[in-house]
Amino acid sequence: MGAECNLIRHFGKVQTVRANSAQYPCKKESFVSLVVPATTILETQDTHVHTFRSSCGLPECTPKAVLERFQQLHFQVVCITDHRHLDTDPALFQETCADLLEIETPLDVYVGCEAEVLSPELVSLPDSEADMYDVILLAASHYHVFNRYVPRVSTPRQMAEWVLALHRRAASKPWADIIPHPFSFTETLGPWGDAAILESIRDDELVELADMAKSNSIAIEFRLGHALSPAYRELLLRFTKICVRRGVLLSSGSDAHSLDAVGITRTFLVPMRTLGIQNKHFVDIRTVVRNR
Repeated sequence: MGAECNLIRHFGKVQTVRANSAQYPCKKESFVSLVVPATTILETQDTHVHTFRSSCGLPECTPKAVLERFQQLHFQVVCITDHRHLDTDPALFQETCADLLEIETPLDVYVGCEAEVLSPELVSLPDSEADMYDVILLAASHYHVFNRYVPRVSTPRQMAEWVLALHRRAASKPWADIIPHPFSFTETLGPWGDAAILESIRDDELVELADMAKSNSIAIEFRLGHALSPAYRELLLRFTKICVRRGVLLSSGSDAHSLDAVGITRTFLVPMRTLGIQNKHFVDIRTVVRNR
């Protein structure tokens, strides 16, 4: 796939077509009401966006429609990161590239994927294919989709240890750039609820995970701001503070699967400022792509 890989690998850096911003008048829809002069990465970059080529993406999410919505919101950088499951045909990402080459946009657009750790022994993206993509998200919390890999255990602590093992595997992959939505969906794991699982995770275990991610230059997606359960919010607060203290960079990602979700990273500004997080604590994905 050598020649094909080059199309993906260099799309954002070489083949992005620029257009006059006057062609894209701002409309009052979705999160446009939140538009103010953009000063943070949460307002200008989205590193986690799905199109209709993800099975869970809505049909409205064509690459053209997604980029138009981001342009209306005055974003600058977008990473299209459709799912890379075990059975995903890599040709889907080539199709996205072909679509993008037909679209005029002032945005910096990168084609990546969201792969997943299915068990501590199994990752959906082979190491040999990692160089296909501009940006790689490696999820460690897709167990709600692939529940056949979830172990049968008898206590919430045992389940927490398995969840931690998935995240450590993600943090060990040097080709991964971002771990998206860390520790999400634990409410789907067994009869205990997310509080029993998440509250059993110790700070020293989160420190170990953060240090692993830092050693491989992997960012952690900033998720505070969604409608979260109290237990998940508390876990994210603990982990985010640890990441900032340990020098792990955060990333700005919406995980948008619909046009209405485009721009939701701007709703994360209040918790960002409350925690004293600044632009310097976020990865600039353009630097990541240049250095891959």
